[in-house]
Amino acid sequence: MKLDLDDKVSRMHAIIDQDTDQGTITILDLGSLSGTYVNGRVNKAALVDGDVIVLGDTKLELSMRT
Repeated sequence: MKLDLDDKVSRMHAIIDQDTDQGTITILDLGSLSGTYVNGRVNKAALVDGDVIVLGDTKLELSMRT
């Protein structure tokens, strides 16, 4: 996902990874200056439905469908 309109988000800001075998989704901050937030600043966090992810000034809400 590319967030061109937010200058606080770097090209290599974070990775969101889905492990289909385990049924988990995680986010990993890649050393960004402005940080990655999920219920507070995180380096790595497991994500659940409804979590709000903040990257720079951009807010994303995780919605998992079955």
